[in-house]
Amino acid sequence: MAKLRKYGAKSRKERNMDAQKRQEGYNKLTPQQKLDRLPINGESKKEIRKLEHLIRFGRKLNEAKTPSKTKKGKDSKPSRRERWEEKQKKSS
Repeated sequence: MAKLRKYGAKSRKERNMDAQKRQEGYNKLTPQQKLDRLPINGESKKEIRKLEHLIRFGRKLNEAKTPSKTKKGKDSKPSRRERWEEKQKKSS
């Protein structure tokens, strides 16, 4: 027997598009708004913990307070393509 759908028969494509729209709306919310939407004593304990940490400290749970030496160097260093283009300009 086929599974009964809550809102009638919809194609997989329609359901997928609806889910993408819901996800876009959720992604636009601030962390505090996301936290407010979650149930207090629900099954989403990990998500609540992540959002509370993000609100309190302004960074993800596993993110360092200060950027690493490698990350700092990557921000200031030009990309490989940019370096190659500079080298080509100099040799021309």
